[in-house]
Amino acid sequence: MTVPAEVNQAFARKPRLVWIETPSNPLLKIVDIAKIAERARAAGAICVCDNTWAPGLQRPFD
Repeated sequence: MTVPAEVNQAFARKPRLVWIETPSNPLLKIVDIAKIAERARAAGAICVCDNTWAPGLQRPFD
């Protein structure tokens, strides 16, 4: 979800859970964790971040 229009469409569906993987597999696209988490929180959704590919480079809890 690195395309703003796709993000807006996803949040328009009022999700209860937002799952992000960053960097993505296999394209290694980076997601703005803080921005998506903020939108999820505002929507009342739980945000989960899978960063298996780069645990030392991106730290979702910081």
